[in-house]
Amino acid sequence: MRGETSSEVTRYRKGPADGATVRTALGPAGHAPLYGMLTDRLGVTWVLAVLPPCNG
Repeated sequence: MRGETSSEVTRYRKGPADGATVRTALGPAGHAPLYGMLTDRLGVTWVLAVLPPCNG
């Protein structure tokens, strides 16, 4: 899931986070201002990221 702000991505994370295994904690990454990954209790892996600013 991608969002435009940190608060939007953090809000998305709340649903699948119940009983999930955190693969990568939410934090800054080289390709995104905020990035994280988790696997929910059903085995679905979620990638969460804030879209980087467009330079075009």
